[in-house]
Amino acid sequence: MRKASVAQQSRHNTLSPHGGAPSEERSGGRRKSLFPVVGGRRASLHPLDANKLKKLQGGKGPSLDGREASAIQMAPNLEPTYRMEPDKRFFAPDVHQIIKETLENHLDGFQFNPKFTTTMTKVLSDELKDRVKQLGFPRYKLVTSVVMGERREQGIMITSRCAWDVKLDSYATYTYQNKSLFCTASVYGIYRE
Repeated sequence: MRKASVAQQSRHNTLSPHGGAPSEERSGGRRKSLFPVVGGRRASLHPLDANKLKKLQGGKGPSLDGREASAIQMAPNLEPTYRMEPDKRFFAPDVHQIIKETLENHLDGFQFNPKFTTTMTKVLSDELKDRVKQLGFPRYKLVTSVVMGERREQGIMITSRCAWDVKLDSYATYTYQNKSLFCTASVYGIYRE
């Protein structure tokens, strides 16, 4: 019994964080912070401040239970459609025509330059993807690939392998050449069930 009271006394005679005097027994509260705060509460460590949080919430204030709503919006849980075939299939001849027009418009008279090749392939890839999206193939994932190189006296063969459904998935490809460069562009349409 005596050992227990000594242990309790030593616990109450600890030093306070702000000075050398022994701390008094606290009544059910939390320990005080080592960092004094003006205004009562410490600022949130979250990177979004209150104004940004209100904008993300659409101007709404705190929720009914007094807590702020989350800044992360959850995607709605949609019912599966169980549609196994598309309404409109990926039509490769139309996509082939778009690839041909795009490459000829951008690369006619273009001289190969290694500094501009990376930028040009990105521009071509983005434009091809945007133009094929306008054809309106619903539920198709579009993948574009553009390979550009300098024409010298070399041969090159570009191939690809994909795991897909032969009935629903398709692709279109076209190779453009001028005196200084070659460019092969491919667009793959993969149906998402």
